[in-house]
Amino acid sequence: MSRRTRRGDQNRQLAPRKVVASFDSATVLHAGLAAALRGQPFPHLGNSAFAAAGIRAAGRLP
Repeated sequence: MSRRTRRGDQNRQLAPRKVVASFDSATVLHAGLAAALRGQPFPHLGNSAFAAAGIRAAGRLP
């Protein structure tokens, strides 16, 4: 087995959350749509409540 094939096998074991950018608008739209189709809420655009609070606070800065 070649070295390239072995590396490819390792990449398949990564969770999608670790390899997909969460800040991309298309990714957020896809995640929101998937949550809606499952009947689940999608608060804070998929970010944690802590991150959402930081973003709200930063938005109030001059």
